[in-house]
Amino acid sequence: MISSLAVGLALFAAAAPLAAQQVTPGRLAVEANAKEDVNGACRVSFVVGNGLEENLYKLSFEAVVMDTAGEAAQFTLLEFTEVPQGAVRVKQFDLRGRACDDVGQVIVNRTLTCEAVGLDPQACAQNLDVASRISTPDVTEGQISVELNRLESFEGSCRLTFVTRNGLSQPLGGMMAETALFDTNGGLSRLTVFELGDVAAGQTRVRRYEVTGSACDGLGNVLVNDWQSCTVEGTEAGACTAAINVTSRTAIGLLQ
Repeated sequence: MISSLAVGLALFAAAAPLAAQQVTPGRLAVEANAKEDVNGACRVSFVVGNGLEENLYKLSFEAVVMDTAGEAAQFTLLEFTEVPQGAVRVKQFDLRGRACDDVGQVIVNRTLTCEAVGLDPQACAQNLDVASRISTPDVTEGQISVELNRLESFEGSCRLTFVTRNGLSQPLGGMMAETALFDTNGGLSRLTVFELGDVAAGQTRVRRYEVTGSACDGLGNVLVNDWQSCTVEGTEAGACTAAINVTSRTAIGLLQ
């Protein structure tokens, strides 16, 4: 079951010495810095450094907790209040009901809010640097990995979770896949489009899609019929699709 986005509770916020975390001009840095078990929860500490040109009054991200088996186990919300220009802040979040031994990665999946006077709302996402001291990035150098990571049935529909890992040294833009869904007898159930979006170099993104009117146990293989859009900055046409490798962590196959 996917838990509420409000799972993460802020417990501590304070200034951190710049010597411990230097701010890079023009960049917004977010680091998963430490984790510890506290009162039946895994407490994860994040360090944020604001190298943008303005004070940030509100900053929030969608995050995905990956378990140690590599499955997307939980979606949650990371909310930060004021982060002054040029400053570093620390904030802690509790993942309730989850032991730290069960937490593999915490992925900063996408920027939800970025509020500052005189700052483009897209500036946070466009200038974001993500790092982790609590896990090693699970990417393969030179490869774009697209994984069917999880299936969940609910109310007669099926939710598919895809994990995209960009092992290239350049950003990945606008991945969009025309996808054929087959039933368990091999018959075509439907043809649809999944938008996997942008993925920064060396980073991971998680996307979920709901297939209405089809329970998961009625699905057979999932086929990527055509990569309608896939670009890698600074490379020739075709370089993106040539680097893609598809896999499935579920009982059904992901093919291309």
